Amino acid sequence: KANSYYTARDMKSLLSHLYKRAMASGGANGPVTVNLSRFIVLPELEEKTPEAFSEEEVNTMWKAWEYGNIFVGYLLLMIYTSMMPGELFACEANMIDYGKHEIYGCGRKTKKRKDTPIVFPDFIAPVLKTLCEKSTSKTGKIFSGDENSFYSTYHAATAQLGIRDLPPYSCRHTTATEAVKKGVELPVVQQIMRHSKLASTQRYVHVSTEAAHEGINRLSGKNL
Repeated sequence: KANSYYTARDMKSLLSHLYKRAMASGGANGPVTVNLSRFIVLPELEEKTPEAFSEEEVNTMWKAWEYGNIFVGYLLLMIYTSMMPGELFACEANMIDYGKHEIYGCGRKTKKRKDTPIVFPDFIAPVLKTLCEKSTSKTGKIFSGDENSFYSTYHAATAQLGIRDLPPYSCRHTTATEAVKKGVELPVVQQIMRHSKLASTQRYVHVSTEAAHEGINRLSGKNL
């Protein structure tokens, strides 16, 4: 009854493992002789293409920040640091080195992200300092709410700003996409994203048809 492909796949894998154990312990004459998990039909996999926020949408966020919308600062922070939501929730004020413009200790998911400091640009430092000052967390976390409050406030904020209600992870896609648009070389973007493989970074870069036309028109037949 699971609607998600990955949930159903994991359930099928677990059931298959249990059937194999039951068959091994019961033997040929045991009560379990067939691995019935193979008859489970998985739902169709529907992969949604991730999107990045447009430059206009990011500018809208900056305007909201300038008008005192503190929550938008978290979105800007994720966009300009490549932070995942889980890393934002784990980030504490004492992890931030404003002199080096680096954040240590809140990396998540992979060893590369855990071992590599998160870098942030000069212009995001004031946003980061304000978020730390406004936080009411007793443990020093820059986001004082829980995960549920973040997501509910996030969706309300995108509606209020009149921008697309993309998932928070789109902030990370925006990091890579905007860096490439600004001419940052892919190996450098890879380091910013804290990816161990360049192929992973390339999946985060979203190029529009207009950008493709602009790029191809930069070629000059005389120079080839």
